[in-house]
Amino acid sequence: AIFFREPPKIQTKEKK
Repeated sequence: AIFFREPPKIQTKEKK
């Protein structure tokens, strides 16, 4: 589960 845009990085990292 990702909360960012396109770059699938780590979960719960930069969700701004």
